[in-house]
Parts: sequence; C-alpha cells; structure tokens
Amino acid sequence: MLPGRSAVDVVFAPADKLRLISLRALGPVARRLVRDRELRVALIGASAVVAALAGTLFLPWWLLALGPVILGVPHIMADVRYLVVRPGFHKRVLFWLLVAAPVIATLFGAGLRAGAIAVAGAGLAARGAAWWKRAIVVGAAAALGVCAWVYPWWSDLSFAHLHNVAAIVLWWVWRERKGFWHFVPIALFFLALALIAAGALEPLLFRSELFWSAPRGLDANVQVPWLASEVPGEWAIRLTLSFVFAQSVHYAIWTRMIPEEDRSRDTPRTFAASFRALRADLGWPLVTAGVLATVALCVWATWDIPAARSMYLKTGLFHGHLELATFAMFFLEGARRARSARDT
Repeated sequence: MLPGRSAVDVVFAPADKLRLISLRALGPVARRLVRDRELRVALIGASAVVAALAGTLFLPWWLLALGPVILGVPHIMADVRYLVVRPGFHKRVLFWLLVAAPVIATLFGAGLRAGAIAVAGAGLAARGAAWWKRAIVVGAAAALGVCAWVYPWWSDLSFAHLHNVAAIVLWWVWRERKGFWHFVPIALFFLALALIAAGALEPLLFRSELFWSAPRGLDANVQVPWLASEVPGEWAIRLTLSFVFAQSVHYAIWTRMIPEEDRSRDTPRTFAASFRALRADLGWPLVTAGVLATVALCVWATWDIPAARSMYLKTGLFHGHLELATFAMFFLEGARRARSARDT
C-alpha cells in the first residue's frame, strides 16, 4: 500500500480510475456532466428507465427474480440512510416508539395495518407541523388502516405496486429544482408504463423464447399470480410487467439518483469518498452487515434463486412501510427541512 493511501482508496482505485478514463473520453461533455448535477442525474435516470424497460421486455422473470437478491439490501440501506439517519429521526424517542416500532412489527406479519399505525405515529411524532397537516396524515392513516383491515390481501397487493411509483415522486421533490432536465426521466418513466399497460409490444414479445425464459421455480406461471392474482386475462401479465419495470427504476432511484441529489455540492464524488460517507452515516457494523447480507444472498442464489429471493422478501418487506411513514414525516416537517444539510 502506498504511503498516505488507505485500504478504502486501494479497493476502489480501479473503479475510480475507470470512471476517470471514461470522463476523459467524453471530452467537453464530461465537464458539463461533472458541473451540472441536474443534467447528470437526469441522464442517470433516463438511462435507468431505458435499461429497466429493456430488461422488462426481454428478461422480465429473471429481472423480477434477481433484482431483489442483488439490489434489495443496498436499497434498504439507502432507505435507512436517507429517510432515517440523515434527517436525524433515529435520535428521537417518539420516532422509535410511534413509527419504528409498528414498522418493525411488519417483520412478524403485521402487514399494512401496522404500516398505517406507523403513518399515524408519524402524524404525532413530527415536530413543528401545522395542525391541518397532522389531520391529513392521521386521517389518511385511518383510511389506510380501514382498507387494510377490510381488504387485507388487495391492500397489500396495491401497496406493493404503488410504493415503487412513489419513489419517483419523492425524488422529484427531494430538493429545489432548476431548469427542466428532471422532467426527462419522469416523462420516460410514465411513457414506458403507458406502453406496458397498452400491451404495445406484446405480439412480438409473446413469441420470443427469451421473454419466457426464467429461473426454475420462478417462471410466469408462478410470478404472475403472486403479483396479479384475480386480475383478468392479459391485464394480469401487464400489471406484473409494470411491477417489474417500476421496481427496477425504484432500485435505481434509491441506489444512484437520491444519493446524487442529497449532497449539498453539485460535483460528484469518487467511489472511495462515497464509501467513506456511507460509513460515516451508518457506521461500520451496519455497512458490514449490509455487504455480508448482499454477498450471502447472491451466493445463495447461485444454487437456489427462489429460496434466496424468498429470504429477502420475508426480511425486507418492512422497507415499504418505513418509506410510507417517513414520507409522512417529510410532508409534515417539510421535505427539505427534514433532510440534513451537511455535505456527504
């Protein structure tokens, strides 16, 4: 190891060097991307949408099976980092009692009813919120709780689909916008959803063997009923494909786009600096646990994809309820005021 270089620098040096070479190859365009965060993040978002659509159209069952295994844990770590730690919610006793406790209960099968309690808890735990905002949140939580109680299965299914889309709305309002570049990935996202819902490419796709290829035990006959049970005919597969696409974009938003947006400075960081910032926010124990869990799931998936995916789903579905409750906290306290202002 060279003097003055840490282990983190050495580990991430190849990735940082490759990115530097790529930027130099772009010439003047690279300078614009480095300096203009709006353009850079819009390009990342548009690329993510296009890649997600391509994966959805050609390898949907593989994408649905492997996405949670590879990106599920990093996505949950981003949730905890940007929705709980960075705003400082984890330092509040009321947050743990009224919001975190019901979210943790979802790990034991409490479902959306506990999520509704967490949202109501956010209405009580938020600081400095106007009474009318608290009334909206508590009223919405009550309505959500009633739906979850009367129609538990349909409520959980609807929530699974809608929470993917909610991420792009949160990214939109994450910070004050300048210009119009952020509309590009948003427009592409909803255009792609419309194409999937309309079945525009189905005649071509359904005749493709590549489209129907899938991991053993997780083909369309298994995954469509899980995500679109009781939905009639062709709409079942369209709804499932919409989920595959939106989930992929959801992962990109949390692992790439929001990290870019949350920093106070416009220019990007090196990979080594990004890792140090992650370690500073979450601490070594949580970062190490996240890395080991991701590696373990990926290794497990090499011989049993259904089991690895099932393990993630059993232990990771709480994140949707955490997102819902902290979205409510952001609404109550102000999305930009709730986030930490320090540069990471």
